Amino acid sequence: IKIKALVVRQLSSCASSYRSNLTLRDWLLRENIPVVMGVDTRALITHIREKGAMMAALACQRTISLPQLIEKAQAALPMSNKKLSGFVAVQKAKTYVKGNPALHVVVLDFGIKQSIVRHLLNHGARVSLLPGDTSPEEIWAQKPDGLFLSNGPGDPNTETKAIETVRVYLGKLPIFGVCLGHQILAQALGYETYKLKFGHRGSNQAVKCRDGRIITTAQNHGFAVAITPDNLAADGINI
Repeated sequence: IKIKALVVRQLSSCASSYRSNLTLRDWLLRENIPVVMGVDTRALITHIREKGAMMAALACQRTISLPQLIEKAQAALPMSNKKLSGFVAVQKAKTYVKGNPALHVVVLDFGIKQSIVRHLLNHGARVSLLPGDTSPEEIWAQKPDGLFLSNGPGDPNTETKAIETVRVYLGKLPIFGVCLGHQILAQALGYETYKLKFGHRGSNQAVKCRDGRIITTAQNHGFAVAITPDNLAADGINI
């Protein structure tokens, strides 16, 4: 678990997935993650939308005073300017193989979801998962057919080494990025990213495609790329 605390309206007492071997409550207890229940989370989200994303601290009133709690929240502020992918990404290379893959995809990991690895395997790729700060030479030694830049937390401006590495491979390999990886790719192409006031998050976000279709997507990012289709067209980049 990577979160420090959980705030919910209601914590489900049962596990509904056939793959589950313990409840969410038991998992949180095992990992020593504090939970606050009975919160009007819609009101909380409204507050964040009005005031912007902010640091927070959670504690039992009997164990810490309010001034101490505020101090803890303020002490966490420098974390917002740190490279966070190192806390969640692999530290050593990993390889995943399913069947007889025809292609080899190298993934720079900044905090990838396992479902993405499964999708790549199901599409006939051997997947090599490498730390996000892997050098261009180490990537090339893998003889990849494509480069995938994963999702992950934090400000893309802190991923300077990855941006320079991706820049080396522009035009030399097919490159695909999602979430933080997409923002790193954009910076490698010379575009700027910026912090959103309160992030774009949710599992049912509507997106209108260029052909007019409306699809439902999952979004979870606090930064965005300062870009428009006209900018891309002017630079000769196809979308």
